[in-house]
Amino acid sequence: MTSDAPTHVGVKRFILLIGPNGVLRYEVPEKRYCLCFDTRDLEDEYHFICFCPCYVVIRRQYLHKDLYQNQSMFKFINYLNSWNKVELLKLSMFVKDALAIRNTILNVHR
Repeated sequence: MTSDAPTHVGVKRFILLIGPNGVLRYEVPEKRYCLCFDTRDLEDEYHFICFCPCYVVIRRQYLHKDLYQNQSMFKFINYLNSWNKVELLKLSMFVKDALAIRNTILNVHR
């Protein structure tokens, strides 16, 4: 009896990223360091939205202050899972503006 199903499936931890030029690429999460400052902080979604010092001004403009002043992963996950249209719109505007700032910073440092 033969089966077309694979006998072994290797699962690796990769994250799909969109680079500054819009190209999709996979990257190991442990190698995603914040490039805005030389802090060597891991640049994940939590760092990008709640911590990175590059986005302090727009963070205050778009996000609820409880999210970035009293940070917790629980609050962050609840915020991302929100169905509140106003919060989601502000979050999307924050991400759009933060990516523009990030791309400007990365282009300056090249």
